[in-house]
Parts: sequence; C-alpha cells; structure tokens
Amino acid sequence: MKQRLAVVAVLIAFSVWVGLSCKKYPTDPEHPIEATVAGGYVGVAALGEPVANVRIEVTQADSADFSGAIAYRGATLALSNIYTDSAEDTLWFNFHRDGTLYRAQAEIQDIGLVVHVQEPSGVSDFRVNREFSGYNLTGYWSGQLSSTQWSTVNDAQFSMDQRGALFAGIVTTSFVQAYQFQLTSGGVNAGSFQLQGVLVLGGTSYPTLWSGTYTGRDTVSGVWDGGDQGSVDSGQFIFYRSYR
Repeated sequence: MKQRLAVVAVLIAFSVWVGLSCKKYPTDPEHPIEATVAGGYVGVAALGEPVANVRIEVTQADSADFSGAIAYRGATLALSNIYTDSAEDTLWFNFHRDGTLYRAQAEIQDIGLVVHVQEPSGVSDFRVNREFSGYNLTGYWSGQLSSTQWSTVNDAQFSMDQRGALFAGIVTTSFVQAYQFQLTSGGVNAGSFQLQGVLVLGGTSYPTLWSGTYTGRDTVSGVWDGGDQGSVDSGQFIFYRSYR
C-alpha cells in the first residue's frame, strides 16, 4: 500500500496544474492544424475519476483534414471540432464520454500538450507528452522485476514523466527489503532507451542503470543493475501500460 501511495504521489505531482488564459471556443476553424501537431501524446488525467493513463492521437488524412481520438478508462473516444488559432499555439477539440460533452483547449508545446477542459466544470488540467518515433514512457506501468541477489521475481510499479529528453520516474518493489529506484536522466533511440538514477535501499543510495526496449507502444522490457556494475543487485524487468 505504501508503494502504491508513493507512485500515485509522484504522478499527481507531475500532472501539473497549468493556468491557461480563457478563450472563446470557436465554432469555425480559424486555421488548419499544422502537421507538427499531428502525432501521439501520453499522460495521466482525472476526468471526473481517480488519475489514470490517457492517450491522445491527432492524425492527418491525405485531404489535409484532421481527426483524433482519446483513450481513457477502457474507452477510445473520437475527437471532433478540432481547431487551432491563427497563432497555432492553441488547439481545441470535443469528445463525448458517458453521455457528457467535453470541450477542451490545449496549449501546444514542442514536447506535449497542456489540456484545459472548459466543459464540464471541475476537471483538473492535465498534461500529455509527445511521442517521438512513436514512443514515450510517461504514465503508470505495472509489471515484474527480477533480482539476482534474491533469485526471485516480484510485482513492481513504475511511474514516469518523460518530457522530450527529461525524465522523472520511480520504480517500487520489495524483495527482502523495499527497493525504490529514482530514475532522473536518460536517453532514447527509437524503440530503445537507457535510464539512470539511484537505487535506495535502507536509506542508502546506489547508482542504477536501466536499459530497455519497447514491444509495441505499451510494453517495455530489459535489464537493470544497482551499484557499480550490479555489485548491489541486478535483474530483468517487464512493464505494461494500460488505458483501463
């Protein structure tokens, strides 16, 4: 339970509240969406429910018309009325969920979107981070971690906020004692990644290195070590990200 609370606390912290200036929701498109806006975005959101993973897709057809979808809590919902302003720094879209019309505006950034739900009221702002080459680690992940030190495999929780080349993540599990990995830097190369940080064991911090690859967008696996070249412990990992 303490591990789960730690993961939730981290993701709530990076699901920042960003104040956006109020703009009238347009009824006609003022400008076609630029190709740079098209793509996939992942994050966490609380659309009237506890925080969960969310994915937003914006796509462009050959006709230059744009469409999109949002995946959240087991449903994939079509976006409609997708517009941008003349400055091309704000995106508007609608979607229906459980009979409710959601109207949203989003601040367009190079590394993501900051989404403000105008209707219904009371929905917290949320951030979705842009996928590069089709991948981004942001969100809640569940999976398993193995330990060579203890010759066992245990369930683990992984949370990450990846904004371009910036990383802030935590992995928690427990073998004989609690393991907490604080992953604060790294790099990506298409479908592979490396993450660095510290492994906290009993109040002592050791360097840790994670190397992994994607299998599709929402499964990652690889190897990790703690201490100098795995002198403290090492093992393998696999994590899955769900939108249910």
